[in-house]
Amino acid sequence: MPGGCEGQAVKMDGAEVTGSQRGGVRPRHREAVPPRPEDPRERAAQLRKIAALGRGRLEVMPQAIALPLMFMLLGGGMLYAGVSLPMLSVTGVLMILGAGALVIVLGAWTIFGPGEARFSLSEEGVQVGKVLLPWGAIRDFSVTEQRWFGVTTRTTVLLRHVDGFTPPKLGLFFLFGRRSRRRRSTRYDTRLMLHVGAKGMDCEKLAQRIGEFRAAAHAREEIARLSGDGRS
Repeated sequence: MPGGCEGQAVKMDGAEVTGSQRGGVRPRHREAVPPRPEDPRERAAQLRKIAALGRGRLEVMPQAIALPLMFMLLGGGMLYAGVSLPMLSVTGVLMILGAGALVIVLGAWTIFGPGEARFSLSEEGVQVGKVLLPWGAIRDFSVTEQRWFGVTTRTTVLLRHVDGFTPPKLGLFFLFGRRSRRRRSTRYDTRLMLHVGAKGMDCEKLAQRIGEFRAAAHAREEIARLSGDGRS
């Protein structure tokens, strides 16, 4: 039966990622940047530590295993039906065998072939294909995991946008990602789905990395502000 993902608290200087009430992993940033110490230099050093957590680019790849395996099993069933049903004509047998072989090849290619990142985390924001969702336009996010009989079937990243920001269309198949507007509200959400999950990361780790990149972006903004004030 479906279940949630329990997240352990991940503490950073001034930021915290904790489990949400519905069994998912939801970040809660009590402060966008660390509390202000009396010494501006100490504060700037803390900000630089946080900014270093979100450097570069992290590509989030889907674990393409469960669905391709289902297709491969379907293809195997088609091959079995093609050779075991005597009432089929030669043309029918060839069609079923060809379709079954094609389904198996496509499933195997999805698992072992070169995959594409569903989205990427960067210093500027969340990159989905050619669409960039800036960190400044993301007011909150959550990462939840859907399970069936103890097996993870889907991981969903929900990005909640600030008022006035309309995310562009993602250009993804609707099962992989989509935007939506809340009822009786002008706020938009962007939902990114990873069937099974993120390659090399469980949902807690994925939530932690998103939180680190987001906190790093806020820290860099504060560093720039302090530099402009001549305090760092």
